[in-house]
Amino acid sequence: MVGVAVIAAAQLVFSWRTDLRSHAATAHRMFGRLILGTVLKWLVIGAGLAIAMTQGLNPTYVLGGALLAFLAHLICLPWLLR
Repeated sequence: MVGVAVIAAAQLVFSWRTDLRSHAATAHRMFGRLILGTVLKWLVIGAGLAIAMTQGLNPTYVLGGALLAFLAHLICLPWLLR
């Protein structure tokens, strides 16, 4: 469950940096938001998983939950883009 929560929080940070901002911006500003959102997303994932695994939780379950959430996101992505 913790791995899923970390992935969900990372996606929230990514969407905050990219979609929830004004869409009336230049291309280089939008590309910068995309790159910064991606970097922040992976920092949240790395930090969240590291913190979860050092707090005494079983690393196999934490990483398994994160992998399951990530695969669910990849499988559902084409449906979301319709």
